[in-house]
Amino acid sequence: MQHHLESENTSLEQLANYDPLTKLMNRRSMDIYLRDAIERAEQKGEMLCIIMTDIDDFKKINDTYGHAAGDIVLEEVSGIILEDVRDEDCVCRWGGEEILILIRYAQDTAANVAQRICKDIAASRIDIGEEKIAITMTLGVTQYRENDSVDTIVERADRSMYKGKKNGKNQVVCDFTVRKSKFSV
Repeated sequence: MQHHLESENTSLEQLANYDPLTKLMNRRSMDIYLRDAIERAEQKGEMLCIIMTDIDDFKKINDTYGHAAGDIVLEEVSGIILEDVRDEDCVCRWGGEEILILIRYAQDTAANVAQRICKDIAASRIDIGEEKIAITMTLGVTQYRENDSVDTIVERADRSMYKGKKNGKNQVVCDFTVRKSKFSV
């Protein structure tokens, strides 16, 4: 009986905290991690960066291949992102085809992670029926600034991402200057 209750509690926790399609954290769960990370940044000076991602032309994928294909793309993209981040990074499905990543390191590290994700997504081919389709992703990166709230830091990452969308997609836009010597594509 005890084992059954523990198993049920684990299942309920999974349902409450993770997106069933992508297996990424859901937005509600990420909000807790973001608040904690901001508090640690304020009190202990720990580093904190946010990467906001969006699959380019996702509506076109759904319109061309159907929503089931869109689900496959979301699952595949989520898997690639999870392979490209470290265990201590937090990844969530923020909404629709947007994925938010919390990096607890300096901006150069976050920029490198974002570049790796962008490159790996662009190099992938996803099986949709008899076809293999190419997809790309645009990413916006920002670092915690004094007195940031969850809303302000996420909004800044979102603005950077949309700047990349307007400038041609399939790119990383940072709202800070990346030291070229440490930045590798």
